Amino acid sequence: MVEGLSKALEMSLGERRFKVTPPEHLAARWLQAGRPKDIGKIQAFDEALVMDVKILNEVLDRFGLIGPWREIQGGLSDAYRY
Repeated sequence: MVEGLSKALEMSLGERRFKVTPPEHLAARWLQAGRPKDIGKIQAFDEALVMDVKILNEVLDRFGLIGPWREIQGGLSDAYRY
């Protein structure tokens, strides 16, 4: 998922600037890992409303992750159910 790095968001903290992988790409990586703590991170993103539903759907579809997402979506809000 090199794509996540190419679409990194530029952020700053004080004088320092850095790039951050978009939350939708992080969620896809965590889904691939599938560990309970990674699924918990996805749930935290859901609760914080930081993922764009359209972008998330595109990323999941592009990497063939809709099926695995459906397996974990029971713990997510309706906005992220497919």
